[in-house]
Amino acid sequence: MNVLLVEDNRELSRLLVKILERNNYLLSAVYSLEEAEEAISVFDFDIVILDRCLGVEEGLSLINFSSRRNKRNRFLVLSALDNTSDRILGLNAGAIDYIVKPFEPDELLARMKIVLRYPLEEAKGLKTLAHLSYDPVLRSFFLKDEPLELRRREALLLEALFTRERRVVRREVLHDAIFGVDSFTSEAMLEPHVSRLRKKLKAVGSGLAIRTHRGLGYSLELA
Repeated sequence: MNVLLVEDNRELSRLLVKILERNNYLLSAVYSLEEAEEAISVFDFDIVILDRCLGVEEGLSLINFSSRRNKRNRFLVLSALDNTSDRILGLNAGAIDYIVKPFEPDELLARMKIVLRYPLEEAKGLKTLAHLSYDPVLRSFFLKDEPLELRRREALLLEALFTRERRVVRREVLHDAIFGVDSFTSEAMLEPHVSRLRKKLKAVGSGLAIRTHRGLGYSLELA
């Protein structure tokens, strides 16, 4: 089993390397987020043991990085942050398990065995139109590999259009996508969101435009 250990505490890293190698794991140890990104870009690992706090950098961003590169990795997060909200954040980010420091080596080994039972699903590729990409796993948009900042309803609207690109999407479908099927909100409330999203796509140079089809709805087209 190939393991990537991402831990900036070198003393702890050396200790974990000894323990894991003694248990017949093949180890690659790095100490920074940049080194981890380089390793994941080049190699495939059966499990990534990831320290949450890498200096001033957020270790969880590596999970997002891995997904955007269509890499298949299981993540087990290590952290001194032990609040319930911190654990939930780690799991919601895509980690399979979250261990609070300090921990016993036997606990880590046991947790690793459980994490390794999880099947590696085929990574779902990013869908790209012009300069904009959509990650169906994270339900997030990226502009030239950088996250695109959107309001919640702008993101829902763009998702509904993006996944049906170059097809006319009926107004009622878009309304339900951003307000919910059971909403009593008027369809007229759709207009301001379309207008803001249209301006934002143009302002950031996405290469995409929202086209109006009178009496029908909208479509997402190449600008």
